[in-house]
Amino acid sequence: MKLKEGILFLQGAFKNLHEVGSIIPSSKAVAQAMTAALRQKESPRRILEVGAGTGPITARIVREMTPADYLDIYEINPEFTGFLARRFETDPAFQRVKAQTNIFTAGIETIERIPTYDIIISAVPFTNFPPAAVAEFFETYRDILREDGVLTYIEFAFGRTVMRRLAKGSEKERLEKLERLLQDYQQSYRVRAKFVPFNAPPARIHSLRFDQ
Repeated sequence: MKLKEGILFLQGAFKNLHEVGSIIPSSKAVAQAMTAALRQKESPRRILEVGAGTGPITARIVREMTPADYLDIYEINPEFTGFLARRFETDPAFQRVKAQTNIFTAGIETIERIPTYDIIISAVPFTNFPPAAVAEFFETYRDILREDGVLTYIEFAFGRTVMRRLAKGSEKERLEKLERLLQDYQQSYRVRAKFVPFNAPPARIHSLRFDQ
């Protein structure tokens, strides 16, 4: 399974690195950090995972789920969602929560914007998107989180800083606007941040609460 997962992820990255954001699936250390909110909030919990890829973080989510929890997965790559669906059919850890899980081959912009979720786990590569699109992601997440709900998202450490130094013209301007936008959300709503060196590349995990 690990070999198939790695090959499929690499193929998806080569086809559309803009959407995938990496050429290597997230590490176990990242998966543990991304799911920290699950260990701090009691069941029942309604969980949303956005940008699941081939499921390295999903694998940790399903381990943490109780019979009272529900999981919705949004992933725009149909090859990835097909792979995930097979995992829920064949992998015992995934099979355990199959009846509690829904997989959508769709972007998060299609979701009904009502407060539904206690926990959102997002692996969307924000650095690759225009600032307006990233702001829309955050505002959608704000709308669909319940009161005291937690959003956790990942970004690659140092990546945007290096890109800004190398970029010119409109690309440099885009990255600078994006940096200001993300800093504003972090300063206003962040409740936790964690640096994860054991990933390729190293990652920063941010958790936000919009009700504070």
